Amino acid sequence: MKHKMPMVYLLAMQPELASAFAQAFNDAEDVKIAREDFASFMDRHPEVDGIVSPANSFGLLSGGLDKALRDYFGKELQDTVRERIKNAWCGEQTVGTSMAVDIPGFPGKTLLHTPTMRTPSKITDDLIVYSCMRSALMEALKSGLDAIVVPAFGGGSGQIPAEVIAHHMRSAWDQIAEWAENPHVKTFRTTAKVKTE
Repeated sequence: MKHKMPMVYLLAMQPELASAFAQAFNDAEDVKIAREDFASFMDRHPEVDGIVSPANSFGLLSGGLDKALRDYFGKELQDTVRERIKNAWCGEQTVGTSMAVDIPGFPGKTLLHTPTMRTPSKITDDLIVYSCMRSALMEALKSGLDAIVVPAFGGGSGQIPAEVIAHHMRSAWDQIAEWAENPHVKTFRTTAKVKTE
C-alpha cells in the first residue's frame, strides 16, 4: 500500500539557503521553497497542518525559529512540549528524532519537535541534518499530515553550510518518498546518496 507524502514547504529566509534548496529540490514533486518569515508564511498558508521545530533536546523554544514559533502560537506551546519530553523521553529528547505534539489553542495544527542538538551549539556531524529530516517526514506520515513547513536543519547556531544542509535534506526526502511509493522495497536506491563530503 502506497503512502501519500505531505506537501513540504522549505522555509528559507536567507538567500544562500533558498538558492541551495532550489538547486537540490529542483525536480522534487510537492516541495516548495518559502522565502519569508514564519508568521507571514503561516498567515498565507492556512492549509499547513504540520510545523517542524529544529529545536534542542529540552524543548526550550527561546531562539531563532523556535522563538518565532512560540511568539506565533503562544508560550503555552513550550510548556506543552516540555511536558511531553518529560513524560515520553525522561526529560531529554534524543537528537535526530521527531515527536508530534498537538499545538494548544490551534486545532488541527501539529508541532513536529525535531532536535538538531542537545543545547544550542555548533553541529560537528552534519549527518544529523539527514536524521532530522528523515525523522520529521516519518512523523508527518505517521500523523497523517497533509502539508508541513520545514526549516533548514543545522542552520543558525548549527553552522552547517547551506549546500550541505540542502543535500542531506534532499537525500532524506528521497529515501522516505521512495519508501512511501513502495513500502515493501528490499533495497533503497537512494541510500547511496547520503554522504558527508
